[in-house]
Amino acid sequence: MKFTCEREIIASAATVALRATSPKSPIPALEGLRIEAFADGTIRITGYDLKTGIIVNLTGEVAEEGAIVLGARLFCEIIRKLPGSVVSLSVRDSGKAVIESGDSRFEIMVTPAFDYPELPETSGDDGFTVDSALLADILGETNYAHSPNESNPVYDSSLFEIKGGELTVVAHDKYRVALRRETLPDGTPDLSFVAPGAALGEAERIAASEDGDVDIIVSEKHVIFRMPSVILISRRLEIEYTNYRKILPEETTFTAKVVRRELVDAIERVSLIISDKVRNPLVCTLEDDAMTLEAVSAYGQARDVVSASGDLPRLEIRFNSRYLLDALRAASGDETALRFVTAESRSPLVVSPPDGGGKFAHLVLPVRGPSGDGN
Repeated sequence: MKFTCEREIIASAATVALRATSPKSPIPALEGLRIEAFADGTIRITGYDLKTGIIVNLTGEVAEEGAIVLGARLFCEIIRKLPGSVVSLSVRDSGKAVIESGDSRFEIMVTPAFDYPELPETSGDDGFTVDSALLADILGETNYAHSPNESNPVYDSSLFEIKGGELTVVAHDKYRVALRRETLPDGTPDLSFVAPGAALGEAERIAASEDGDVDIIVSEKHVIFRMPSVILISRRLEIEYTNYRKILPEETTFTAKVVRRELVDAIERVSLIISDKVRNPLVCTLEDDAMTLEAVSAYGQARDVVSASGDLPRLEIRFNSRYLLDALRAASGDETALRFVTAESRSPLVVSPPDGGGKFAHLVLPVRGPSGDGN
């Protein structure tokens, strides 16, 4: 195998594929990147940890076809630090790969490509298509509600549900729910599947840097995100997902409309005195046309006020400030609605569009005890 390509392009591709490699595996090849070169000038770099696979395609000048596996982290570090703008990679009969750029030259050991496990099939009949920017937006509004520290996979995954041409994506943990809806083109088939949070985090990052459509293909055991230059393969979780319709309230008693950026800024200021070790609650008091934010900790106390409109009874309610900030940051639009089920301190809060539309909904449960670490 022998090819040349631009250093920045291959460095970027290898860094993306690296995120799907296994840092320590009983299968040594999974700690590496599979690098393939084809006669048409396509160079393919693959990372795979048996749960998530990332395939990145780039172009270069291929003098000789072939496939090898190189240590992922070492290869990425070498490429990143090479001095020249062009990289040459070739494989010697001795079983070593020669990497050259400028006056730099490396010879590193190669693992045979046949030692690399086969990836799942990346085609299928069931699926749908969305714009890459839209997919990044959808995942950005829901991925924050994953809880990777939980042993229950329901808390570290998202449900994708298509019914009647409407896509609903839902993620939740014990204390919050994130929901996003989007209308898809006519003829989109009804589907339902659950994908793990780690893979969806990668899908969000990759989609944000891609241009064009993303084909999301659903097979019996996998979900494939086929983008213009990257293919991401995720296992499909065969779990019974929580009925989110029973968690999100159908009706709310009253609504406070606020300027989202003003509220975010005020919460960030007040949260400066909240300790990361002992997460004291953020106390929110709604009354008349204002929302007062207060926090007390070992560092001292802070208070801020933002304007709010609506028919507001007096309500004092406590939240984990980080959870509330996550919901507000994920919401879209300059103005947002804070909807409360009741005028009691135990009322869940739903952050949603001010016009009452159902495009997104972010539920945050209040803190009932003296600490903001739970309910």
